[in-house]
Amino acid sequence: MGIIDRIEEEIVRLNEQILDGSSFENRDSVNLNAMVCLLRYAAWKDPQRLKEWFTREGTETSVNPNVVKRFSLYENERNPDGAQLRIHIFDDAEETAKHDHQRDFITMCIQGAYEYRYYRVDSCDDGGVVQYFNRIDGEFVKANPPTKPGKIVRVKHTNETWDDDNGERVGEEHEMVFDPSVGPLYVNSNWIHTVSPKYTEADSVITVLIRRQKKKDKKTIFIRGPNDKEFEEEEAPIEATSAQIDDMFEKVRRALVGESTLEYSGKDFDSNVITEFMNPRHKLVRVSPEFIENGSNLDELINFMELNDFSFCPVVEKVDGIERFVKFLDHKGNSFFSKENDWMDSKTPILFGILYTVLSKRLVIPIVDNETKEFHGILSLFDIVKNVKRFARMIVDASIDSNENKAIQHCAELISGLNELQGVAIENRYHIRGENPDVFNKILTPLGKLILNKDIAHLVIQEEVIPIELEFWIDTISNDFFQVNDKCKSIELLSEINEKCDFSTFVQRNQDGSFTKVKFDSSEETMKTIPENSGPRELIDSIKNGMWPVYANIESKNQIKIISTDELFSYHSLSGLVPELEKIDEDEKIRLLNRLLLKSSLKNPMFDSVDFDDVIRILK
Repeated sequence: MGIIDRIEEEIVRLNEQILDGSSFENRDSVNLNAMVCLLRYAAWKDPQRLKEWFTREGTETSVNPNVVKRFSLYENERNPDGAQLRIHIFDDAEETAKHDHQRDFITMCIQGAYEYRYYRVDSCDDGGVVQYFNRIDGEFVKANPPTKPGKIVRVKHTNETWDDDNGERVGEEHEMVFDPSVGPLYVNSNWIHTVSPKYTEADSVITVLIRRQKKKDKKTIFIRGPNDKEFEEEEAPIEATSAQIDDMFEKVRRALVGESTLEYSGKDFDSNVITEFMNPRHKLVRVSPEFIENGSNLDELINFMELNDFSFCPVVEKVDGIERFVKFLDHKGNSFFSKENDWMDSKTPILFGILYTVLSKRLVIPIVDNETKEFHGILSLFDIVKNVKRFARMIVDASIDSNENKAIQHCAELISGLNELQGVAIENRYHIRGENPDVFNKILTPLGKLILNKDIAHLVIQEEVIPIELEFWIDTISNDFFQVNDKCKSIELLSEINEKCDFSTFVQRNQDGSFTKVKFDSSEETMKTIPENSGPRELIDSIKNGMWPVYANIESKNQIKIISTDELFSYHSLSGLVPELEKIDEDEKIRLLNRLLLKSSLKNPMFDSVDFDDVIRILK
């Protein structure tokens, strides 16, 4: 998908989100932050195409002389409600008249700085009076009533209190500076405020904003106290000339790309980070489109997903020997991600992987080869946050190599944001879409500064992922094991999973606390397990006694887990098994063991049925 297509896709997503909600809220700030990231990339990679998109048919470019120039980039003319996207270039950001707005809006500053000052009218005993006006067609008209008793006082508002009209009382010295480091700022339509420029090296203040297009019955309110100046009339906006458009776009382009240059076009990315972070397809339960055409099969699959706490199941099909992605099914049987626009190639830079995953309604993206359409796996929020420590040092090193000012600071902010998101995500079992916008914005704001860094775009991770050591060694080295019950263990379902995924054995938890091993042909046998406090000696003995693969009863977590070839030759397992493996002395067994040890040292080793059988030959 091209970058302009991606921007338009995000606008559609934002529009749908706004229409689905009863109100325009701070949560929508995540979408604006992401939109700015996409605009930065477009301004860097293909500025001419972006300019054409800014001025395409249906958009409006206007000028209020000596005050503001604006690109009106999106509004749905066929629907009076929905998203409205604009870019404002303030030649003079001074707004001394205390006023509110007809609509709530969310804004981001991409250049310059100014100060927001918020106010409210409090009651008073000294006979103070505040004048009220409405602005209608550019003129100030006395409101009804034109005056009210009271006094104007300073208050502060925050994104966290987006629905609070009163604010918190503060002194006259209170300052709230709005600049590119702040991130998205939510402004409630009822918050009375003024704006004052903060002088920087930039010649203009440039902001990107979204608001809900739905018209309100309320009129814009202006208030004036005894010491306030008279209101100044503004000239009506006029259509921008071609020369003005050229100048406006160049200012916006420079603000978006910042210190980055056009020396790198963004083509031919060469990064392995997505491949390293994603959950590969061979670890996922997958089914074919034909299987779910049968209603009973679909119901059984949904029961299987609920039992195993799956959020979704990939649907795939074989075409010319390649496993191609079709769509995801969620735990309610709904389809999603069936369009190629929703997929991502494995060579995509990790910063875009983070961006698109955060934007995804499901916090997950299918990884699909752009050319062959082969399904490689999934990248989820869980996959990203669990790898934070793994790529933190390398992303900082890449920033140092890039010699870009403040890159280290932005990397530190990004890593800090990901760590904070990890805590929130775990606490809420990753059901956090639409919640905690400030946590997401702590990631997207520095990400927007780094997304044009070509060194990070080419980031290659060398380190192997090493699982966290848990309380019990067996729990650390073992893997989750798929469960079945009477609602999801037909031969049709289990055979489908075995054919598509090569998972041949499942476990059923019985009412008496025992476990039954269920094979893909629906045959059953009593499952023997080893306890969670078993060590290397007990594991080797269980294999010698015919338990292969080995099943572990992690009683403290009420889980049954499996140890097969992959788990037996993992890092933590081999670290504990060294004393036991050193006891093997027959030449043929040593040869087989060395072959498996050599294979385990490879990056992402793929053990097969021969390797599985060789474990028995080595330990019998």
